[in-house]
Amino acid sequence: MYLAHNTNPLYSSLSTRPSSLLHSMSIHAHSFLTAGTTNDTFLRENLEYLKKASNWAQFSATASFGVVHCGHVGEAMTLLEPYLPAEGTVIPPTSGFAEGGALYALGLIHAKSTLSTDSRTTSTTYLREQLRNSMANEMLSHGAALGIGLSAMGTKDASIFNELKVSEQRTNERNG
Repeated sequence: MYLAHNTNPLYSSLSTRPSSLLHSMSIHAHSFLTAGTTNDTFLRENLEYLKKASNWAQFSATASFGVVHCGHVGEAMTLLEPYLPAEGTVIPPTSGFAEGGALYALGLIHAKSTLSTDSRTTSTTYLREQLRNSMANEMLSHGAALGIGLSAMGTKDASIFNELKVSEQRTNERNG
């Protein structure tokens, strides 16, 4: 409750200091404090503040939606739609941090072991498709791989293991 009533002073004190460490800290603190509650008021009311993130901080900021909405699978795709890679769109290899973070967030939302097998299978299938389509983009590959690991956790599916292994080998070949 404290955070909900005091987001403006937090925002104003952090927005006056352009520090990436403080920026990341505030986003992570919010996600830990509101994990699984779906209370993303701070994030939604401070989208301009979120846009200050760059590179991997942007990946983490987008992924924080998954922590806040963990276990609430009904609205997962709708919630993440503005951040997920658009179908048929090619994202350049030097960008895609928000999109990769959204894929990771999808895995975080579906990570609860108490969820139905159907919802976890649907998200895992979507993430595997994204992994196959993202071989040229490191950020998307990382987000999809992390999301798959979380949503498929405990399934003992050897094909998922093999697909992740091949993806890692391709990433290593590409990066030397």
